[in-house]
Formats: sequence, C-alpha cells, structure tokens
Amino acid sequence: MDGIFNYKSLKLAYERVMKSSTKDVRNFFGVSLYKIKLDKNLEDLSQKLQNQKFSPSRPFKYYEPKPIGTQRVKTVLSIEDSIVYQAIANHIAEKVYDEMKTTSSCVFGNVLHENVKEGVKIIDDFNPDFNFFKNYVPLFNQFVNSVNEQVESNNLKYKLDTDITGFFDSIPHSSLAFILQKSQINSSIIELLLLCLNMWSGTRNSPTFQVGIPTGPIASFFIANLLLHRLDKIMIEKSFSYYRYTDDIKVYSDDNAELENALLIIDLYLKDHSLSINSKKTIIEKISSDYKKERKKSLKNQSLSEIILSNDEKKLIESEYFEEFSIQRDYFELNVEPDEATNIIKRRIEEIENEIFQNYNEFIVNGSFISEEIDTLEVDLIGSAYVWRVYVRLLRQYNSEIKLNKTLIPIWLAGLNTFFWRANHFCWNLKNYQLDSDNKFNILLIKEKYKRFEWFNYQTNILYINNLNIDKEESLKIMDKVKQEASPLVRFSLYKILLSNLSDSKAYRDELNTLIKNDNEPYIRYTLSDWIINYEKEEFSVELVKSWFSI
Repeated sequence: MDGIFNYKSLKLAYERVMKSSTKDVRNFFGVSLYKIKLDKNLEDLSQKLQNQKFSPSRPFKYYEPKPIGTQRVKTVLSIEDSIVYQAIANHIAEKVYDEMKTTSSCVFGNVLHENVKEGVKIIDDFNPDFNFFKNYVPLFNQFVNSVNEQVESNNLKYKLDTDITGFFDSIPHSSLAFILQKSQINSSIIELLLLCLNMWSGTRNSPTFQVGIPTGPIASFFIANLLLHRLDKIMIEKSFSYYRYTDDIKVYSDDNAELENALLIIDLYLKDHSLSINSKKTIIEKISSDYKKERKKSLKNQSLSEIILSNDEKKLIESEYFEEFSIQRDYFELNVEPDEATNIIKRRIEEIENEIFQNYNEFIVNGSFISEEIDTLEVDLIGSAYVWRVYVRLLRQYNSEIKLNKTLIPIWLAGLNTFFWRANHFCWNLKNYQLDSDNKFNILLIKEKYKRFEWFNYQTNILYINNLNIDKEESLKIMDKVKQEASPLVRFSLYKILLSNLSDSKAYRDELNTLIKNDNEPYIRYTLSDWIINYEKEEFSVELVKSWFSI
C-alpha cells in the first residue's frame, strides 16, 4: 500500500485529476480549499490510506437528459475521493499498460498515454505531461477514418452497429474484481476500490450496491476499457474488421452471416459480465452505396492557443507571424502583435458567422430546427458552435471589449429549443452576448418547455449571471425559489445568480449566507468556493467562504 498511496503517487493522481477537469460541472469538488494546503492534505491522505482509515464519501449526483427524454446519472466525486480513485487507476494502468496496447489497432477511445507506463517517475521530469489518456481528437479521427475506409471498401458490403445498455451503470463489481485478480492487482487495492465503488454507486436517492462505476471521472473510462479488453482480443483473434470507441462497437464484413456470428460473440461476452447489448441501437444491414450518408465526420483540433488559417493566409503570413505548431502543418500557434491578431481573428469570426447563418437559418421554423436530416444538422451545428466559440474566446484574449454580431442568437436559441440535450453548447455561446428582453423572454419559454430536466434548468440559469440586473425584491423571490427547489444542481445555479447580484443590505446578505451554510448538499458550498476562488470574484471576501464551513 505504501508505494501506491505515498505522497508522490497521490501528487501524480492529483495532477491527473486537475488535468482532466471540465469547466462545466466539475468532475470533483472542493479543490480550491484543498490546494491551499495541498502538500499537507496529500500527506494526511497518504497516512489515512496506509493506515486503512480512509472512508469514501457519498458523491454528488445529477441527471443529464438524453435525446429520447430519459436521463443519465452523472457523478461528481469530492476532490479527495477523486485523488484516491485516480491513484488506484494509475497503479492498475501502469501494470496493464503493455497488455492494453495490444488492442490499439481496434480500440480508439480513452487510450492510455505512454507516460502512464513510467508511473511516478514523471513527477521528476522537467516539464511533465500529466495526461492519463492520449488526446482524444486524433484518436477519434483514427476511429472515423478506419470506419470510413471500411464503408468505402468494395469488398465489405455489410455493417454491424451496436452499443451496451447503461454501460457504466451496469458494470458488476464482481466481474471487475475477477479481471483485476487476473491482472495480479493486490487484493487490498481491489477491496478498497470495491468499497469506494459501492459508496459512489446508484442515483442521488439510492445506491446500487455491487454494480456500477461513476460516470464522469477519467478513471472510470479506463476501467470500462479494461472490462472490454478481452472482447477486443477475441475479435482481433477471429480476424473481424472490428472497431470500438468506448461502448460504440462497429464490425464490417462481406458476409451477413459473419456479422450475425460476431453479434453472438459480443452478446455472449457481455452476458458473461452481466451486461447486455442495446437492442434498439443494434443493426446489421447493407452498407449504403451513398458513401456520404455512411461517412462519419472528423473532429477539428482547436484550442485557445491555436488558429486555423486559410491557404491564402498561410502563404501570406506564415513566415512572418506564425510558428509551426504540429507536423501536419494544419495548425499554427499564434505569435503576432495584439492589433494584428485582433484583425485576423475578427475577419475569421465574420466569415464563420456568415457561413453559420447561411447553413442553418433556413431550417428555423417557429424557433426550432426542421430538417429531414435532423441528426446530421445536429452534429454539424454543434461543430460550428464549437468553432465559433473558440474564435470568440481567442479574440477576448486580445480584446476584451468586443461587440459580437447578434444575427446568430436566433440560431443558438433554435438549437437550445430543438436539441435540449445539447443545451450546454448553446448556453456557452449565448453567454457571450448581452441579451435583450426579447431574447430573455424566449429563453424563459424554452425553459418552461424543458423544466422537467434539472440539467437544462442549470445550464439556462447560468445564462442570467451576466445578463440579469435584479433588484432586492427580485432577489428575495429567487431566494424563495432556492428554499423550495429540490434539485441541488438547480439550487447551485440560483445561488450563483444571487451571489452575482448581491444587495447592499446586510440582512439580505446574512440570509443568503445562512441558506448556503445550511444547505444539505456539501457539493454546493465547495463548488461555490471553487467558483469564487477560480474566477477571482473580488466582491466576495475570504471570510464569506470561511463562514460557510464554520472556519
């Protein structure tokens, strides 16, 4: 246990947890207070683990909608539980790295980074790379390219598409324990992992003992791959044209009967591990002769430090303004004067906005998208929304006082109204505008339509943080909503609105402070603290945060 849970191992786990965090609903909570005394906290955690005195806590759970109107459970662990979970995953991954690499020809989702094999030694590197997985974009594109090659092959005429019903929620702990024993993982580590998984299982209202792993932490994606690794080996050994991205499985053949046999093998393997094929998403059919319908689209690898140039721009300014960013020569790191950078990016935003308007505005009918190819429209729109958002965020680095063209607002609102399960993408984009009263009214109408989904309410409530100037009377109404709101995720968003519109009244501040302090969901206090500290909200004092925890 000492080597697995010593200070260095926990520090590595901490760095990987931080590296994997999402900015929307974080995969952990409490980090801002935890890292104030990080070294001491990690040392204390190490002692607890080595003395077998560590106890996992019940996590925060929320519900995210699916297109069909049902919901998936997402789990957010405390920072300390996240570190322990990642430390266990690090240890297992280091031991099985070479074996997992044997299926790299067919598995493209959540592939271990090569540094995982080095263990804690990377802590001492000059510039360590703490990624647990390889960059998902090129891996997903490999998956897409492999599938497209099969689709366009003249020899392979049939395809099998399938996935697993409730994959993460259905993984039995007994199957996982058996696989870990075969991988020669110490029994005490297995016992601790099972103890944690039991505590983290189930829904917000009820645990489901002995089954399920938390959806959210990157350690779970590794465990899911580990569980399906033997299936990957079987399919390779039997020479199937087999490709997997998490639980999205595709097999290709020139013989329909061969795919029926492949389906039986997959089904039996899953049944052996108390899992089941999603029958509604399972098809065996002829590959369409229209390759455009069959082809999957690649992802674009963009970040705030990158900008994609047209061919003319590359020729014009590559040597003067840009350094090569990658071997592919598709992406370049921005290295220009602020004024020049602003002009370049503004021009590209205008081009992107014109393209988005031309591509999607014609499909809006009464505030929603109507199209015979609605699934394709959804995928393309999400991609366009992402590209626009990247350029806008990049522009804000050089010029924070930017004014955006509002012609795209109806498109983002139509996306919100049509693809409610993608609400975060459209809300992220809408947050870049100062919304007028008509826009706010339309959002309220859409909110009413999807009020049954707490996640949708959370996403749309966040829109009002920078777009709502509320007086004391309105603040008191929102405070009453907090008191009546059953969803902790929605309460969290209402607290953020209230904190962003603080009244000068001491009585008001004291009442809000008491509400937060006495809220029965610890996630809210810790994550509000993270929000205040991470975004350097100067209007909030350290004493306010301390008072929530009686420090």
